[in-house]
Amino acid sequence: MKNPFGKLFFLLLLSTLGLWACSNDAPRNEAGKELNEAGENLEDAADELSAEFKQEREALRQEAEKQRQEIDDAIAKLDKKLETANDNQRQRWEARRDRLRDARTELERDTERMANNAEDNWQEFKSDFNRKWNAVLEDMKVED
Repeated sequence: MKNPFGKLFFLLLLSTLGLWACSNDAPRNEAGKELNEAGENLEDAADELSAEFKQEREALRQEAEKQRQEIDDAIAKLDKKLETANDNQRQRWEARRDRLRDARTELERDTERMANNAEDNWQEFKSDFNRKWNAVLEDMKVED
């Protein structure tokens, strides 16, 4: 019969090597778990940002609709004033009405762009949109 201690020694050696190999994988396994958790956290954060972006874009779209209505109302008032305007008033009010019509057209273009706007340049778009609208508001405040 062959040496039973040799087989036992061989099995013991294999077990020891197996345990040693598994213990060396522990840091790799832990790092893998941490990496997976980090990836999940990034996905969650991206989902939250995407939802926030959609809410912000919807709020701005609603504001644009309100602004469009205000411009339409201002144009209607100017049209009514133009019915009884003298020549001097007519020129000023027609010029203002034309500026408001141009602003409305620009607002409609911006609203279309808003629907197609990506998140990466959203802040720039929103800032530009607000700047233009503030200029229109200032023009509508002037009473002749």
